[in-house]
Amino acid sequence: MKKACSYCGRIHDKGYVCPKKPQRKYRNRDRDDITAAFRRTNAWRKKAIEIKERDHWCCKVCASDLYPIGTRVINYKNLEVHHIVKLSTDIDKGLDDDNLITLCAVHHKMADRGEIPAEVLKKLVQENN
Repeated sequence: MKKACSYCGRIHDKGYVCPKKPQRKYRNRDRDDITAAFRRTNAWRKKAIEIKERDHWCCKVCASDLYPIGTRVINYKNLEVHHIVKLSTDIDKGLDDDNLITLCAVHHKMADRGEIPAEVLKKLVQENN
C-alpha cells in the first residue's frame, strides 16, 4: 500500500520514513521526570516560600543592581526560586539554602542561560547570611 508524503509530496510505501520529515529532539525524560517530581513535593514548596522570606520577597539581582533591566526598580512580582547548581546536575542540593536564591522571571531566565554566572549568585546568597 502506498500513500502521499506530507513532507515531500511524493508517493511512498506505507511505513517508509521520508528523509524530509523533521527530526524530533528528545530530552532526557528520566532526568526531567525526576526534577518535575521534585518540584511537586511539599518539601520543595515549603522551602521555596522559606527562601523568598529569607530574601525579603524581592529579586536579589535587582536589589544588587549588577544586571539592571531598565529603570532601577527592585522587582517583587513574578518571583521564582532558582537553583544555582541545577537539579539535573545534583538533585541532592535541591533543598540547600546556599544553593537557592530568589529571582524575578527576567533574571531567572538570564541565570538559566548562563548570562549571570553561578559565582555571582553564590556571593549574593552569602551576603544575605
